[in-house]
Amino acid sequence: MANNEYYLMIPTSDDSPWGEIIDGQHRYEGLRYVDNFNQYEIPVCIFIDLSIEDKATVFSTINSTQVKVPKSYIYDLFDYTDSNTPAKFCHEVCKTLNYDKDGPLSKRVKMLGRKLNDSEVLSQAALVDAIIPLISKNEKLDEKQVRNSERLLPEEALPLRQLYIDENSLVFSKILRNYFLALREVSEHNWESYALRSIGVKVFLRVLGLIARKGLQEGSLSQDFFFSTLYKIKPHILACTTEEGTNKRAEDTAVERLSAALGQDL
Repeated sequence: MANNEYYLMIPTSDDSPWGEIIDGQHRYEGLRYVDNFNQYEIPVCIFIDLSIEDKATVFSTINSTQVKVPKSYIYDLFDYTDSNTPAKFCHEVCKTLNYDKDGPLSKRVKMLGRKLNDSEVLSQAALVDAIIPLISKNEKLDEKQVRNSERLLPEEALPLRQLYIDENSLVFSKILRNYFLALREVSEHNWESYALRSIGVKVFLRVLGLIARKGLQEGSLSQDFFFSTLYKIKPHILACTTEEGTNKRAEDTAVERLSAALGQDL
């Protein structure tokens, strides 16, 4: 023992292995080739004198009962990074919208993917996944460039991307606040039954991507601008329903219908 560390010595002989790995061979092989091996802490479970049947049981149990980490948990971890990745930026936007006391999404977002109160209906993961296409066409590339301190370039097709490049999550959040306030008013009963569902958020944020350019050209992304634009297609907004499905095909169909209704206003 040294510095409060304990060591387990496993005796071995030249003619027989000291043990075998039931699960984790890839991690073991990867660690064999690192230069700073001693800096890694690797949790292990050691079993003594397991039969072949017991080994099979351990292996099947490990690989059949793993629980996938909720995506909202993963996004919440971006609080601990300084890099302005797309996910980090969108996480900041989610927090701002959720904790905006008088905002349309106040306490409506399940920040950890599970409800803390009855008003939370939309997962952070769903909201982040809907926002990212507004600021990035290639999330992995943007993340790589940010972490390498490379310059991000604007995209003509993404008029709100510049706010991400400028790390201006507060203004971006204000725009989404204005948009959702207008949408809540126009969509009436469909606000709860469709707009605040995962598919609804994806659909209407794609619509925002379509009309944001016009707002920037007119010098306004105010609540009034969004309301006047959305009100022109109110019957089509009220016609949106999850009865058509909640998959990507249903999402694309809804976006096509709404963009066609907007027509020359885009």
